[in-house]
Amino acid sequence: MLPRFLASVLLLTLTGVARAGEPVVVNGAGDPARDVPAVQAAVDRGGAVVLEGRFDFGERGRVTIRRSVSISGDAGDSARDPRGTTIKGGFWTFFSPLPDKLPAQQPGPQISIQGLRFE
Repeated sequence: MLPRFLASVLLLTLTGVARAGEPVVVNGAGDPARDVPAVQAAVDRGGAVVLEGRFDFGERGRVTIRRSVSISGDAGDSARDPRGTTIKGGFWTFFSPLPDKLPAQQPGPQISIQGLRFE
C-alpha cells in the first residue's frame, strides 16, 4: 500500500485516466522520489506509455517491466534540444527480469522503448 502522499503524487502525475487502447501520459517532475514511482505505475498497467519532459531516476532508480508495454517519448531535434524526453541517472533504468524457471513456460512481455534520451 502506498503512503497517501505518494498515491496523490501518482494520481497527479498520470495525466488523466487511460481507457483501453489510450496511452498513459507521464510528465517528468525531475525528482527521483516522484519520477520512478510514476513511471513504474504507468508501466505496470501495460499498453502504451508516453513520457514527456525531464525525468530524474537518481543514482539507482529502476523501472521493472513485467507486462507488455510500449514506452515512448520525444527524442527532440538534436541531443541539445531541451524539449525532448530525457531520463537522467538510473541503474538498468528499464529492466525486465528473466523467468523464474528456464526454459520459459510462456512468452515474455513484448517491450518497445523509443524516442527517449538517457543521461
